[in-house]
Amino acid sequence: MKSFFTFFFILVMGFCLGAIAFNWSQLSSQLMSHDDHQNHSVSRDDEPLYWVAPMDSSYRRDKPGKSPMGMDLVPVYAKDNATKSQDNSVWITPQVQHNMGVKTQPVQVRRLNPKIETVGRVTFNENALTHMHPRVEGWVENLYIKAKGESVKKGQPVYTLYSPKLVSVQEEFLVALASGNESLIQAGRNRLANYHLAPSFIESLEKSKTVSQSVTFYAPKSGVVEHLNIREGFFVKPGTAVISIAPIESVWVMIDVFEKDIAKVALGQPITVTFDGAPNRQWRGDIDFIYPELNPTSRTLSLRANIDNPQAVLKPVMYVDVSIQTQTEALPVIAVPISSLIRTQNQNRVVLRQGEGKFKSVEVKVGQRDNTHVEIREGLLPGDQVVVSAQFLIDSESSKNADFTRMSAPQNQASVTGKVVALHFPEHPEDSAKITIAREAIEKWQRPAATMQFTVSPHIDLGQFHPGDDVAFTFVAADEFRILALRKIAMQHSMKKEMQHSMKEGMHHD
Repeated sequence: MKSFFTFFFILVMGFCLGAIAFNWSQLSSQLMSHDDHQNHSVSRDDEPLYWVAPMDSSYRRDKPGKSPMGMDLVPVYAKDNATKSQDNSVWITPQVQHNMGVKTQPVQVRRLNPKIETVGRVTFNENALTHMHPRVEGWVENLYIKAKGESVKKGQPVYTLYSPKLVSVQEEFLVALASGNESLIQAGRNRLANYHLAPSFIESLEKSKTVSQSVTFYAPKSGVVEHLNIREGFFVKPGTAVISIAPIESVWVMIDVFEKDIAKVALGQPITVTFDGAPNRQWRGDIDFIYPELNPTSRTLSLRANIDNPQAVLKPVMYVDVSIQTQTEALPVIAVPISSLIRTQNQNRVVLRQGEGKFKSVEVKVGQRDNTHVEIREGLLPGDQVVVSAQFLIDSESSKNADFTRMSAPQNQASVTGKVVALHFPEHPEDSAKITIAREAIEKWQRPAATMQFTVSPHIDLGQFHPGDDVAFTFVAADEFRILALRKIAMQHSMKKEMQHSMKEGMHHD
């Protein structure tokens, strides 16, 4: 009986041990299968989905090779697509960035030097033109100036005229001389002078007492012939424009500006004139006249500037390059290089570098510009990195799935309106100015209206604001509340009441 129980016990124990061994083997098999699946998944994630051309993402191949431009194809992994689909960013490997020539520059706060670069035409100074007209009718016997554009000196003979009227006036003067009546003699002199006879001619007539059949007329000033309307033998009458003489030491520059720049120009603005024929020389002047109407053909407005030209380097009818300084004391603004700006029909945008190989196109609002930089009023913060080379290639990839209908400001940035309560100017130049504003509610942060103190960015001129001004401003919330943009506005009555209520509650912070 004892041996039976011993045998039964051994049988049960063997069954239990066998069951445990079987379950362990099944669990190990499952664990190994799971590990193999994970390893297979990882290996699949590490395997390229396809290869694309570095300069054209639409050129795809299922194996390595060369692009149509002779460049090595770049592998695209599953994680690349996942990164791109999250926020419409583009992830680019360092190798591809190098091949594309991607370059970035930081967003800066700087003073712009806004100018209008345009063209102009040199013309005669019409205010200095001298016109010669005969005061009697007659015939041109000799013409000493043969062509338009000739240089003439003051006192140089221009033409000789035979006129019966001038012969008669000379004879009457000689009769007055013979009478000895001083009043008649003086009246005769004045009459000869009124016909523009030279003083030397009148003096010679008085001494010789001989009538000249022909009278020579002389240039009243030096210059060049701007207009020549006679030839030898011509019959002329009073009012005939015989010749026009223009000095070239002072010229006009007629400047054309497009409609979009009209609001920027004003009388007295300085201009600089250059032309390719004298690359190392500049001529300076000021705008002294703005014409009242546009050219209907070119849709441009004409401006005029008087330029000193002592060496006569600038010639009438010459085309020149003109730079108009539209603002003499520019304030610092947030700016990016013009080369980074991508302009389309509906918007302006730049490619923002987000770090770790990620890039994204963002919409921006631009303001004034100069030759190298453009002001950014919304969309970027100082210190952001923008792409200045190969940005069009990145933008075309980034904007495939992007929605630019609204500008997405950073989460720590808000734009609101309010009323200025107080201004706090720094005692030391290195300190920042501050301003207290009773602002409206911030809906995206679910913050009620409040009166707060803000630090003002150095590019903002706080001197143009006063307590009680209604303002619109953009600020960021970081270690401090810093205003990036500030301008005066006309606030609605209902909003003013809300601001006044906030001001009565006193100073407090969010």
